[in-house]
Amino acid sequence: MSTLKVDTIQGKTTAGTVAMPSGMILETLQMTHTTYVNTASSSYISSGLTLAITPKFSSSKILVSVHAVGLAVYDSGNNGVKLETSIERAISGGATSTIATYGRHCHGTTSSNQYLGVSHTPFFLDSPSTTSAVTYTYKIRSRTGHSEVRMNDYHDTDTPPSSTLTLMEIKQ
Repeated sequence: MSTLKVDTIQGKTTAGTVAMPSGMILETLQMTHTTYVNTASSSYISSGLTLAITPKFSSSKILVSVHAVGLAVYDSGNNGVKLETSIERAISGGATSTIATYGRHCHGTTSSNQYLGVSHTPFFLDSPSTTSAVTYTYKIRSRTGHSEVRMNDYHDTDTPPSSTLTLMEIKQ
């Protein structure tokens, strides 16, 4: 049995030329957000989960993982509660685009102050095809514009929830 111990791996001619196998995670970034967010707007607003990554290779894929907790929707009428979320991507120097959307719905009843509390953990594998900085943002909105949408809602606890956004660059 042999043991190989190293402190640094460096390319033969240039420090950044070490060939990594396909599927290897090259970098992982994560941010945590505990601030309470709320909106009744039917337009998407930032949830506060925003993170940028600069891919090492233009062929890399970026795995976007969100863990949004304390998502809540309130409606004081008989309208049903509707929540939509999206993941948006902005490449440095380029336009912002929506790369994924998700929705939740609870049908109206005769009671008032309807509440739909959920966690949301979407994953999305993106191919930004760039080595420029790429910023990902998780957004929320009220689908109908009359429900109040919240994230990191305390509801029945004294401890603020922690939502996270994780980005992983995967070598192709």
